Formats: sequence, structure tokens, C-alpha cells
Amino acid sequence: MSIESNVWQSVPGMSTVEIYAIVTRPSITSSNGYVLRSSHAIVVIDPGASTHQTQLLSELVRAELAVKSRPVLVVLSHCHQDHSQEAGNLSLPPDTEVILCIEGTGADALVRGDRELTFCCYYPWHAKICSLRPSVRLFSDEPVGAVDAAGRVIHGADTLETPGGRFAREWLQLSDTERIELYHTPGHSDCSITIKAGELLFLGDVPFAANPGLCGIYGWNHVELMRSIQNLEWLFDHSNVSTCLPGHGFAQPTDMMRGNLRAMVEESAGLSNTGTLSTERVTSLKLHLGEVLEEASYLFTVISGQLYSLSFHLAELEEAAACQEVLAALDFDKVEQLLMDFRRFARDFKAAETPDLTFVMKGVQVTSRLLKLLGGSSLDGLIDVSLSGRARRLLEDFLAMVRGLQFAGADGSGEINTIVRSLLARIAAGRADDLDSVPDEEIEDPVSFARILVRRLANRSLLESVRFDFEPTDAATTAMVSEERLDDTLLCLIEGVAGSGVRHIRLQTLLRERMVVLRLSSPQAISDQGFGPRRLALYNRTLSWIGGELTYQPGQGFEVSIPMACAT
Repeated sequence: MSIESNVWQSVPGMSTVEIYAIVTRPSITSSNGYVLRSSHAIVVIDPGASTHQTQLLSELVRAELAVKSRPVLVVLSHCHQDHSQEAGNLSLPPDTEVILCIEGTGADALVRGDRELTFCCYYPWHAKICSLRPSVRLFSDEPVGAVDAAGRVIHGADTLETPGGRFAREWLQLSDTERIELYHTPGHSDCSITIKAGELLFLGDVPFAANPGLCGIYGWNHVELMRSIQNLEWLFDHSNVSTCLPGHGFAQPTDMMRGNLRAMVEESAGLSNTGTLSTERVTSLKLHLGEVLEEASYLFTVISGQLYSLSFHLAELEEAAACQEVLAALDFDKVEQLLMDFRRFARDFKAAETPDLTFVMKGVQVTSRLLKLLGGSSLDGLIDVSLSGRARRLLEDFLAMVRGLQFAGADGSGEINTIVRSLLARIAAGRADDLDSVPDEEIEDPVSFARILVRRLANRSLLESVRFDFEPTDAATTAMVSEERLDDTLLCLIEGVAGSGVRHIRLQTLLRERMVVLRLSSPQAISDQGFGPRRLALYNRTLSWIGGELTYQPGQGFEVSIPMACAT
């Protein structure tokens, strides 16, 4: 059954309870809000943090109280600000009995004004924590009994046995024959609960808990989250649940939610060691994301240019018909639309004033989509492998930083002279394929020839007209950097210098105070104007992860300094 927004409708599986759903645009500033009405009580689930939504909720509840006086139960799926802020701001008749129900640790967080566990610390404004005192501490040591003095709403509890262990359940009686059930499902936060009303399941933010932009927030627990998902799957199998209602976004059929939760388990397999997403780390992530966006925008602009240049050249050749078969799998419009969306986000990122965590989460979404594009087979042989590899590693670095994990490629060691020689040899090769080495039968076959032609066009070197001189030191240059890390940084520097018109580049290695120094210079003046401060800051930041540094000497060039590897 689909649940419509902004209209009263029957709760499937319940004969006397109705629901009014307020579904908002997904964001971390306010959640969806839901109202249940029954003969014994009115239930407000997650009032959110929007004053406009609070006004609408107040009007709905006042209208119901005008028909019949009943207690109002405010049930929070967890204590986060975007769900709880307005719990104490409902405008109701003075004699209304308002009962706040929240899991015990969440109740404690609200009472002591904990800005970390309530999510308030992630907002740039001074968000006010919910002022309504908890009346019922769910899943705590407090005795379970009557909620209100008249005994009209009864609070009960028991424990279920599941493959994941003991699954705590409590309930609130809404009429003589019907109740809502509450299940403790920590992971997104210690106080997360899931609410069942008939065939409806209110999941709060459990479906988003493994999002790389949210994992690691204060109170997040990977082990508990995996256990909660296992318990929810058991609940799907052993109770009649047709529709799942998340804290953000639209309702989903149970089978769809089951698939999403299973995907979460697979995708979060590497998140068990995620570091705490402190406010300091969020600020650092926002700064780093700005640098990543600028560098990625450059790389994907080059990728886009290569694709369109390739398309143009193929259209001019007699073999265009055969080449069309090779290119059929690539949807240029889709690729360009993705890149346009990415550039638009980069522009909005610089101008907008919203919580830093919003941008981190959006950055995760964009980088994940771009990684999926780079990981697909549609671009194989169509763009420079080195170019796509740099873009992929750049995005993987950012996602690793979000998770608080070790940065991709930041460990290990490499021989600097060998890495430089390998890079220069690759540049000198220019093309990945040579027709002289291709068997005659492949050249004579139109489709095979088209594939060879596409690869040759796609891999034309951007540095063919640049002369390189390399002066290696005779000493050992083994340093604390992976080949990919140094290769990416050095190639970006070379391309930037060549892009400014420099056609003669000198590379030199030397040792200085337990550092291997790689110097990039030229007989011509070298400017840093073609890079932009964010791109150079990114190169320096990535080198700093391994104790290195990038310095620019005005007019003379760049120096990359990397710590020497310790002798074993």
C-alpha cells in the first residue's frame, strides 16, 4: 500500500487507527513527521525541526482534540535535532497531556543538553535542543506501566529471540484492541528505535546509517547497526509489514526496503573501523572537498574533451560506421549530463550557506556516481587509462577520508628514480597501440580495425611536443610514497606546467635532510597560475598525509619532498 502525503488515511492492518504523513524534501535539517489518531490517544512521530511543519502538526492535533480530548504521545525514533527539535513546540490547548516517549539514552542526551549526541553540533547556527522533558524512557531500567494517570494508554514490554540475539520490544496501547509496537534498533544512534503500526514500519534513519557521509557521527555503532538490520529482516519475515516509512524521503514497499538494507550490509563491510565524524573532521572534510572538486572538475573536463574529440575524429573517417558499433555502448548525453551536474554542484558548493555535513554528504553522492562511471566498461579503451586512474584514486581518497580510514595509496614505499623513469617512458610511448604489432587479419577486419583506431585516438599523448630531461641522483631514492601517489601528483604538475606553454621540462632528484626531493624546472619561466590555489593545496595536502610537502619557487618551478624510507 502506498502512503499519501497530507491526507488522513487508514493504517493498513488496523481497524480504528488513521495516519497523516508529512513528507518533506530530504535533508539533514528536518525529518518527515507522522500523526496517528485513535480513540485513546494521538501519536506524533518525529515532529522534526521545521517551524512550518510544527504549525501544521499543531493544527492537525488541535482539530482532533476539539473532537475528543486525549493524551498526545510524541514518540521520537531517536534524539537527533532534525527529528526532535520541535517536540516541545507544538501549540496545543493548555490542559493537553503531552507525553514524550524516547529511548533512555536519548532521553538522557536531551535532558543534559548533549550537543554531540543530539546532532546539534553539526549545524552552523546555534540550534536549540528539545525542551520537552521525557515522560517515558523506552528500553531503560525504569518500570513499565500506565503512561497517563487515567490508565488510558498502557506501556508494556517483552523480549523476542532472533538469530541476531535478543530483540527488545515495547508497546503503547492506543485503543482497547490496538497498539503500536516499538523495537530497539541502535546503530545510527544508541537511541534509535523502529515503530510498527499495523502493516506500517517507521524506521527513522536506520536506512541511511551506513551512508559514508553519516557513518561515524557521534553515537554511530557499526556492530549494533548490523545486528539491528538482521533483526529488522527477521521482523519482515515474522510479522505482516507491507510498507516502510523512513525519516527522510518517501515510503517504500517492504521488499524494496529489504533489498536496500541488504545492500547497506554489503556496502558497509569496510566501515567497521570508521573514525568519529567530529565537527573538526567535518570542517576539514569540507575544505578538502573543495580542493577535490576543483581537481576532479579539471580531470573530468579533460575526459569529456577527449570523448568529444574522439567522436569528432571518428565521424570524419571512412570507418565511422564500423566505429559506431564500438561506441554504441557509450551514452555521450548521459556522461555530459553527469559532468554538468558535477560542475553545478561545485559552483553551488562555493556559494551556499548550509551545514558543512550537507556538503560532505552531497560530495559522497557525487563522487560515488563518478566512481561508478569510471568503474564501468563503457569507457574502456576510450580515454587515457592514466587519466581515468588519477580521477578514480582522487575520488577514492576523498571517500576514505570521509570514513576516517587510511587514504588510498598513502602507505608503502617506492623508488623515486624508477617511478620517474617509468612515467617518462609512458609519456614517450605516446600511444598504447602500434599498428605494426597488430596481426594483418585484425587490420583487415573492419570492426577490429575500428577498435584499434579508437584506442589510438583515445590515447594520444597530451605531452607529445614536450621535451624532458631527467637528472637522477646516484644515491638510493626509496621514499615513503606509493608509485601511484607520486605518479598522479607528478603527472598533474607536468600537465599544468605544459598547459601554460612550457615545452622543455627538467626533472632532478636529490637528497636533503632525510628527504628525497624531486625538482621540476625549465629554462623557461614556470608559473603556478594555471593550477589555482585549491589544486596546489590538494597536492600539498595529499603529500602531507605521508609527511611530504609541495613547494613552489616563483618562476623556477616546483619541489616535491618525501621522507626517505627507513632501512630494514
